[in-house]
Parts: sequence; C-alpha cells; structure tokens
Amino acid sequence: MAELSLPVGRVPQFKGEVEVPGSKSISNRLLLMNYLAGDPLASIRGLSTAGDTLRMQSVLAALKLPHSDGEVGVGDAGTVMRFVLPLLCLTPGTHHMTGTERAHERPIGPLVDALRLLGAQIQYLGRAGCLPLKIEGGTALRMPDGLDALPIDAGMSSQFVSALMMLAPCIEGGLRLRMIARAVSRPYLRLTRDLMREWGVPIEFIHENNINIPQCTYHPPARVEVEPDWSSAAYWLAWTALMPQSELFVPNLKRGSVQADAICVDAFADLGVHAIERDGGLLLSNCPMKMPYASTDQTKNMMSCASTDQTKNPMSAEWLKYADPGSSTFKPGEGHSTLHFSGLDSPDLIPTAMVLCALKGRAARFTELETLREKESDRLGGLMHGLRSLGARIDEREPGSYRLMQGIPQASTQGQVYDLHTQGDHRMAMAFSLLASHGYGVRPDRPEVVGKSYPGYWHALERLGMRWQP
Repeated sequence: MAELSLPVGRVPQFKGEVEVPGSKSISNRLLLMNYLAGDPLASIRGLSTAGDTLRMQSVLAALKLPHSDGEVGVGDAGTVMRFVLPLLCLTPGTHHMTGTERAHERPIGPLVDALRLLGAQIQYLGRAGCLPLKIEGGTALRMPDGLDALPIDAGMSSQFVSALMMLAPCIEGGLRLRMIARAVSRPYLRLTRDLMREWGVPIEFIHENNINIPQCTYHPPARVEVEPDWSSAAYWLAWTALMPQSELFVPNLKRGSVQADAICVDAFADLGVHAIERDGGLLLSNCPMKMPYASTDQTKNMMSCASTDQTKNPMSAEWLKYADPGSSTFKPGEGHSTLHFSGLDSPDLIPTAMVLCALKGRAARFTELETLREKESDRLGGLMHGLRSLGARIDEREPGSYRLMQGIPQASTQGQVYDLHTQGDHRMAMAFSLLASHGYGVRPDRPEVVGKSYPGYWHALERLGMRWQP
C-alpha cells in the first residue's frame, strides 16, 4: 500500500526548488478559445499536464474529426463537462455526453437551462440536472426575442457563466448575460474576462451581475503562455509553514496572478510562511506563526471580499487564544482574533486551509462552504470526518459556518498510520498528505488521483526528502 512519511530521524524541513504544473484553469480556457478561433496556435507554452487538461485536449481533438458525433466522455473533469457542452450545441451531429459516476452527480442544470433558452436541443438521459445528456448539435444559437439578458444561475458554479462567456462571440448577435444568484468563485469570471480580452474580445462587465459580449472573432495575442498553477502551489506554502526552517523556491510563480488561489499568499501568511518574489519565481520561507491581536474587526477575513462581522463579546470563551505551534488545544483568552476563511471565491483552498490550521493549532472560522459538497467528492463531509477522526474538534455554529476549536496532535509514535480515504478526490489526497509533517504515515487508498491536477506531486515530495512508497 502506498505511504508517505518522514524518514526516521530526519529533521522535518524542506530545502530546494519545486516546480508546479501550468494552471489547468488557464489551460482549459485557452484550449477552448483556440478551438473557437480555428486553431491558430499549434501549441501553447506551459500548458498544464493535469488530467483535466489532457481530457480537454482529447475531447477537442475528437470534435475536429469528420463524423465526430457520438459519445463524448468527459471522465471526472467538471471543467471539461461545462466548457464543452455549449460547443457541442454548435457542432453538427448527435452527441451523447457521459462521465464517471461522480460526474453524473455533479450539477449541470443551470447551464442546460440557459442553452435551451438560446435554442439548444439538449435532453437528459437520466436524472434531470445531471449527465448523461443527448445533444442535437448544429443549431444556430441566438438571444431569444423579448429577452434583454439571458439569466444564468451562478450560485453553484462560476463555470456555467465562463462557458457561456467563451461561446458568446460565436453566437448570432452576441450575448447579454445576467447572473441571477450570488456568484461563487467570482475571480474565475475575471480570469475568463481577462483572457478573452487578450484574445481581442471587447467584453463588458456592467455593474456586478451583467455581462455583454458582441459577436466577433477571437485573435490570439503575440505571446501565449500559461502561468504555474496557484491551486497546486498552495500545498507548498502549507508544507513550508509546517516544516521548521524550510525554504522552497517555485520558478515562474508570481504573487500578482489573476488566478483566484493566489490569495493563499496572504491567507496563509499568519500560519507561518513568508513569500517574496525573487529571481523569476517565488521564494517561500518558514517563519514564526503570527499571533495578531483583535482590532475593531475581531475576525481576520482571509479569503473573501465580504465585510467582516463583529463579535458581540470578545471577552467570552467564544474567543480563542492561540496555542503554541504543535499544541492540539486552543484555550479561551482575551483580545485575540480568529482567522476567517470563506469558500465563496476560492473553495479549492478550503481543504488545505482546514488541515493546515488544525496542524498548526490555530483557531479558525470557515464559512460559505456549500459548493464543497458538489466537487469531485463531498469535500465538506470528508473534511469533517477526517479531521474529527484525528482528534480535531470542529463545530457547526450556524448553517454553513464552522469553527475549529481543537487541532490535531502530533502522531503518538513515529509513523502512526492514517488511512486516507481520498474518495477519488485529488484535493483531499493532497490536503491530508500534510499530516506526514506531524509524524503520521499517510496511506492514500488511491494515490493516482493527484494526476487530475498535479501528476508529479508525490515524486516532488520524495525529491525533497520525504519517504514515498508507491
């Protein structure tokens, strides 16, 4: 059975350089826009090697073939499922979109509803709102008469909106979108917008929820290169925070990225990691964990632009004094703030943030986690079960709001085994791999799932000195 652990007697620290793959969020958007532009680019520099990107490439390559109608298998790639569906509506032929069992449980209904309003012919072959789908392609899509803007529910996934945005230049007369629910993962919409503008599309955001995109032609910029993936880099920030005296260099990574998960530089700063740009990349250094005192904003909001709420009684036991690093218990105290992580804009960081806070012995509040149940697995349920089984105490104080009240202790013996049930989810596998920093022997049941976003993850840890037994 595969196992990750610290070698016996080894000082828990990382020194060296580690590369992360290209952003799959950027890669998949560029691949789709290049396809819609008629494939002017033979290759894209720095393209992700992640499983989701390989799946996108294979699906688009199949659609270029004569008589390409038939089954379109998206596997477990939610991005591919949502980005390719609008494209199939324009592609002549009868298409059947299928995926894994988990993909058949993930939501697609809001996108189907919007495409049907544009004239698409889509039929559910199973449960309404989910795959599998039958699509009669080749229909001209256009804004329906009498409708000033196409409504789209953005409350489940920003990918529904991004998919329509990227298709909009190919729709007769263009597209006017109106988001009718509070958008989750909004930074990903800005990412889509910025990439489209680089490809010559004069997209216009009006107020907060309206988007106008004219019918036009995509034109690739002179240089097209994919940034390293910040969702993958976040694990190295967490490892650096957990391993004393560690220093890691990540080439080509920049703080000022348009990727949503670049916020982890600030979000994890108080947990013991310092990041500075140097020599064409980012240098990560372990530093003492900060113990900030509460100000008028009693909760430090790390991952959301939402305003912070006020605590009525900061003197009560509800407020938690930070324990020393390595301690598993938080003690009531006066005047200390609690970190606040919101899953609204960067839900993929939540598993890493929860495990990191629990291992560092740091009080934290986690809110707006609803979309975590609709990912590659029920991440919220998996996090609660995994953390509690390790001795952490995390309580739901109100619907969707959780407080970490007690952390995870060091392993009682060197190599104490933790059987990691990944649920087929790459982010759960990598988040819980952090337990190895505290002496646990982490045994993932499906180590290969990291290939969905970071194929070289386990071997990168091995090169840095961890013991990895495949």
